Amino acid sequence: MLLLSGCIGKHPDKLKAGDYIRYVENPRNALKGTVHSGIWNYDFQYKPSAYITLRESDPTHSDTVSFRKRTESLDRSVWFNVAISVKGEAADPLKYNIRDINEYNARLSYFLSSAAQNFHLYYGNQGEMKQIGYYFENNYSIKPVAVAVIGFSIPDTVPREPVTIEYQDRLFNAGILKFNIAPAAFKNIPRLSI
Repeated sequence: MLLLSGCIGKHPDKLKAGDYIRYVENPRNALKGTVHSGIWNYDFQYKPSAYITLRESDPTHSDTVSFRKRTESLDRSVWFNVAISVKGEAADPLKYNIRDINEYNARLSYFLSSAAQNFHLYYGNQGEMKQIGYYFENNYSIKPVAVAVIGFSIPDTVPREPVTIEYQDRLFNAGILKFNIAPAAFKNIPRLSI
């Protein structure tokens, strides 16, 4: 089993959109981290509701009412991107070192229909949380990364307790991979200035 926990640095109280996105994506802020297993890299990225809404928004159109409604619709959930890549390679993991098209199709099928059941989220001492969404971003070999988007419901409006996301990689046999986020990392997320 491989485990990664981030460390928390200094943080501002409020940030504009671009700085907010950079804050969330900076591994020093303990919301993103990489777990390595053999030749495979697994990047775990926690996505706060404001971050998701920003990424979905049209930057030329600022409708704060719609923005707030979308952000509030994500209350009581936590979302992650899990990006899988091959260390030191610019190859799509689905195509890396395959023998034929059947092996590629088997890998694609795994991510489209089986991988979801291998993701779990544990919230504080409340045990495993219910998965509410899974989507595999098939990039058709444009990027050297395979990305799964996973969401879980939690009992709090926003995370206040430790979160552990766990993925048991049954395709590349990398074992059980875990990424932990401490409550302080959630508390330190700056407010978004919109």
